[in-house]
Amino acid sequence: MRRWWSTWRSERQLPRGSWRVAHRVLFPAPGAWRAEYGVPVDEDEDRRLRAIAPDISQISISLLRRVVGLYPEERIPEEALACADEVLEKYGTDGLRLLVMSLAGWAAVEIERDAQATGRTHEALLDDIDLTRLEAHPDG
Repeated sequence: MRRWWSTWRSERQLPRGSWRVAHRVLFPAPGAWRAEYGVPVDEDEDRRLRAIAPDISQISISLLRRVVGLYPEERIPEEALACADEVLEKYGTDGLRLLVMSLAGWAAVEIERDAQATGRTHEALLDDIDLTRLEAHPDG
């Protein structure tokens, strides 16, 4: 059985700026890949997540607008936590799950764009991020 990420990876080889890929990754229909690849889908969960997905996508973009370029940088976690608290209060755990999914999609696409622009592998960029984490918290 083909895994959903193998198709996702091969589609990402499309020309730069392809909205088909960006739309699928950044604004996914929750559970869509499950149905496409024969994995059982919880219809109630899928319906709940689809209903709030547009709101959560907008909240994700709003959060990014607030934190990109924020100074001092120590305020970024505060903004993120406040956003998570608001999502939890208004949308519950389903909202938090979609928020993580949306932000992970944005991060993945931007890391791959950066890798492509710099000629480095995405693994090298992630190693740099991990090294920064270790420098900030040397004890673990």
